[in-house]
Amino acid sequence: MRDAYTKLFERIDVHEFFKIAINDITYIEEEKIRIQWDELKERVFNNGEIYIRGYGRDAVKTKNPLLFGCGWNIAYIPKYIDPFTGHETQGCYSEEFKKILKINSSFTLTTTIVE
Repeated sequence: MRDAYTKLFERIDVHEFFKIAINDITYIEEEKIRIQWDELKERVFNNGEIYIRGYGRDAVKTKNPLLFGCGWNIAYIPKYIDPFTGHETQGCYSEEFKKILKINSSFTLTTTIVE
């Protein structure tokens, strides 16, 4: 069986592809994240209405469903990167990209909420 990603990376350097992919990701602005977090805390502490995003496996398994949909947990990831980012993906290319994505996300969102 031929691996489609092996064939792809015969045509484009894997590290160049990952660099382009990382640059195509759009994160929510940190100020908007702070505002959203403060509003969420206000609603929780005052018995206000809140919503939990999604009904998928990740939403069900999350230890803190309020944080699942918070701004620092959301990025606009182009569809072509999907095979490397999902919880169901496997393989060396996926593992490598997830490591790069985690490092980049941590660096990009330097003042992530730690409350």
